[in-house]
Amino acid sequence: MEFEHKGVLLNEAVDALDIDPDGIYVDCTLGGGGHAQAITQRLSPRGWFIGIDQDVSAIEAGRIRLQHAVCKVSIVQSNFRFLGSVLDDLEAGDVDGVIFDLGVSSHQLDVSERGFSYMQEGPLDMRLDPRIKDKASDLLARWDEKEIADALYENAQERFSYRIARKIVQTRQSEPILTTGQLARLVRSVVPSKPGQIDPATRTFQALRMAVNLEMESLTALLEAVPGMVLPEGQHASQKIWTP
Repeated sequence: MEFEHKGVLLNEAVDALDIDPDGIYVDCTLGGGGHAQAITQRLSPRGWFIGIDQDVSAIEAGRIRLQHAVCKVSIVQSNFRFLGSVLDDLEAGDVDGVIFDLGVSSHQLDVSERGFSYMQEGPLDMRLDPRIKDKASDLLARWDEKEIADALYENAQERFSYRIARKIVQTRQSEPILTTGQLARLVRSVVPSKPGQIDPATRTFQALRMAVNLEMESLTALLEAVPGMVLPEGQHASQKIWTP
């Protein structure tokens, strides 16, 4: 399946970067490469684009989509919480701009084997990076009732978090919860729903995905680090001496 994503505010987001054609720009969530392609089209041969993503599918798609870019292109498989280490490894120094588009793409949701969607039967995985140790099923097998409930409430504001957590703990005593279908049916059995409302399993799946991939921890680390990596207004990477 082709990995492609069209940002809702693509041009507005890239315009906000106020791109210097000779500058260095980082896309921390390469994804389908929509922002990446728009950025590289505005860079000269002296410019440098750096793309980061956890998902190997995004990495592969990005390399193909950007193969004709005239600027220097570096694509790295990593969590954006390690942006500082990525820039150090590339010897990029400070950069002119950073962009990150949070969440998952339809490509990831549509592949049942990834385990992100309650709408398709598949393994309860949810890892954006296969190198992550714990799948969603591992967390549900190990966490106690309070840990499950806290994750559901803190990551997705699920009002029925304790009810769902209790059902998960009761269910796993007789059978492991290993598939997306199992979890979705379990949640729907204890959470009331009305026509026209979102599926009762929506928040549970969101919360687990965020927990598996440490999304809040990673975002916090990124937001704390970025101000120290971006050049002050009036300074540009093109003013530094470097060779593409």
